[in-house]
Amino acid sequence: QGYLLTGAMTGGDSSIPKQAPYLVMHLERTEDGVNPDGTPMNVSGCLVRSQWDFANTINSKKWSSLFQAYRYRKPLLTLSPTETYDTGFELITTKNKLRGRGRSISLYMETEPVKDCRIVGWNLSVNANQFT
Repeated sequence: QGYLLTGAMTGGDSSIPKQAPYLVMHLERTEDGVNPDGTPMNVSGCLVRSQWDFANTINSKKWSSLFQAYRYRKPLLTLSPTETYDTGFELITTKNKLRGRGRSISLYMETEPVKDCRIVGWNLSVNANQFT
């Protein structure tokens, strides 16, 4: 099982509290066939959480819950195991709601046991209030 932890992102100013309402994830689709029982072969998974205010343990109450970032909008229906699992897209792109707020944000991503995880990239939209 692997993981990735980004550095703390402050947007250039660590004195202003921020929110990042959405995280858009781009992951490579790995499913390439169907098992005899109709389930996809070579499935992927990517669990993500946000960590706010330079927090390094869950006791800070500044960590979000883990959520699945690798998910299909609509499942692909296949009729037989001889069919390829082709959705017409190379990437799985998901828009994910991020909970929390703070002066910095880090992203923690981890794989699931016996599942592939190929991260192509991600994008955050960040909102901040200015001090006057």
